[in-house]
Amino acid sequence: MSITRRNALTLLASLPASFALPWSTAFAEEGGNLVVGLRTSEPRHLNPAVTTVGGVQLVSANIYSALTRFDRDGHPVPDLAKSWDISPDGLTYTFNLVPNVKWHDGQPFSSADVKFSFEQVLLPLHPVGKINFAAIDRIDTPDVNTVVFRLKYPYAPFISLLEVRHATILPKHIYENTDVMQNPANSQPIGTGPFKLAEWSKGSFLRLEKNADYFKPGKPHLDQLVFVIIPDTNTMVAAMEANQIDFAPLGVSFDLVETLKQRLAPKGWVIGTAQYLFRGTGSLIINTGDPILAKREVRQALAMLVQKDAILSTVRKGVGRIAENPISWYVPNAETDTIYKPDLEKAEGLLDAAGFPRGAGGKRFGLSIVVSTGWAEFEPIANLLRDWLGKAGIDLDLQKVDEAAAVDRMFTTRNFQLGLSNPSFGPDPAIMAKGFTTDQIGKGAYTNGMGYSNPTVDKLFAEGVREIDPAARHGIYRKIVDAVMTDVPVIPLYEDDFAYAFRSVFKGLPPGGTHRDSYEDVSSVG
Repeated sequence: MSITRRNALTLLASLPASFALPWSTAFAEEGGNLVVGLRTSEPRHLNPAVTTVGGVQLVSANIYSALTRFDRDGHPVPDLAKSWDISPDGLTYTFNLVPNVKWHDGQPFSSADVKFSFEQVLLPLHPVGKINFAAIDRIDTPDVNTVVFRLKYPYAPFISLLEVRHATILPKHIYENTDVMQNPANSQPIGTGPFKLAEWSKGSFLRLEKNADYFKPGKPHLDQLVFVIIPDTNTMVAAMEANQIDFAPLGVSFDLVETLKQRLAPKGWVIGTAQYLFRGTGSLIINTGDPILAKREVRQALAMLVQKDAILSTVRKGVGRIAENPISWYVPNAETDTIYKPDLEKAEGLLDAAGFPRGAGGKRFGLSIVVSTGWAEFEPIANLLRDWLGKAGIDLDLQKVDEAAAVDRMFTTRNFQLGLSNPSFGPDPAIMAKGFTTDQIGKGAYTNGMGYSNPTVDKLFAEGVREIDPAARHGIYRKIVDAVMTDVPVIPLYEDDFAYAFRSVFKGLPPGGTHRDSYEDVSSVG
C-alpha cells in the first residue's frame, strides 16, 4: 500500500462534513482536546458489561470504572477499590472502596453497585461472565465502602479479571428492575470514569467531556476526548497527515510504519510499535461444524499449507512473533509438542485420506473466508492463504465485511467457514477458556466460534483455574495447548504487537497496552 500526497488530499475531501471537527487541540499541561481516530466499526452501544467488542471497550473505558485497572506492566492496581486483602486460603477477597465517589448524574457510588453489577449483569449477561466468575459463591456488602467476594474454590485468575474489560461496574439506580440489554443508558452512559459522554454523532464521532467530579484528584488532564470513526486505513493516514486527528491507536498498517516515520516524524508525529498487554494472537478461525472442516485431517492439512514466517515478514514487516499455539506467550513455542510446518506433499496426503482427492482441473473443494476490513493486515493475509490453499487444489473466496459483521458471523451466528481474527487470551491463561470450552460455543465476540468441543479440554480448563501452584498450573495449560493443536480448531499465526501514531505535543500516549485503557493520564504539552 502506498499513500501519495494527492491520495491524501482526495481522501480528506471525501470525508463527511461532520469530520470538519468543531474543536481544536489546545496546548497546555492542563486542558486541551485529544482527537482519536478509531479504525473500527462504530460501537452499537457503550455498555462494556455486556460485550467483549473492542470498539465499545475503547470508548467506554473512559466513561466507566472497575475495581481494578492494569498498570503498563500488566499488574492490577487500584481503581474503584483503593486496596484489597486476600485470605490465606484464597477463598475470600475483601475490597475497600474509594469513599465519596459519584456517578456522572451526581448519585453516590457504593458497594451495592458492585454487588448488583456482578450478580445481575456480569454473571448472567457478559459473554464470558459465567466462565470468568463461576467461582463466586456469594458477595457481601458489610458497609457502603466494603465488598467481600467469597469463592467456592481458590481461583488463580480472579484478581486479573476485575478490570474494566471484564468487570465494568454499572449504576444500580439506573439499571435495577430494567431490561439491561435494552436500557437507554447503554447509549447514554452514566459512569464513574474520567470522562462523560457529551455528544454522539452517529456514523461520525463521539465527544467526551472531562468529569469534574472524578474521584482521582487532578485527573483527567484533558478537557475533551473525541473518538472519530475512520474504519479505512487510507483515510486514517490522510487525517494524520492533515493533523485532523492526534492519535491513531490502531490505525497504522505495518507496511506503512517506516514510510510514516519518514514523512510524519519531521512534522511532530511519533510512530512506533508495542506489545499488546492482553496478548492478542492473529489467528485463522475454523468452523468445525462445517461438513468439510469437521474432518480433523482437513484442518491439519490447512495448518501445513500456511507459511507463518511469510506472513510475519511480508505483511507485518517483522512486527510480532510467530505463534504455534493460542497462548504462546505462556506456553512457549519450544514447549509446544504439536507444531505444523509447511509441507504441501503431506497436506495433500491428508486431504486425499479425508476423502477429498483432486477432481476435474485439479480442484478438491472451495472454501470462503470472512475478512474484516477493520484490520489492515487481514486482506493481504487472506490473499496469501488463497495462494497457498490453491496449490493444494482448494479455492478460497474472500468475503470482506466490516468488523462488527465479521465478529457476529464468526462468534455469534457462526455463519462462516474460515475467518481471520485477533482474539486475546491474557494476561492470565485461564482466559483462553472463553474461546475453547464447549459451554462458550457461539456466546458472542471472541468466544468459541469454532464450535470446538473436547471433553478432555473442558476438564483441563476446570482444573487449571483451581490450581494455584505455578508449575503445576503451567503443566495443565501445556496439556490444553497440545490437545487443542492436535485438533486444530484454530491456526495461530502470530503474537500481535500493535502499531500506533500520535502527535508529540501529547504525553502519556499510548495510554497503556490493552487498547481499553482510559486517557486519564494523557495531557498536552505543546
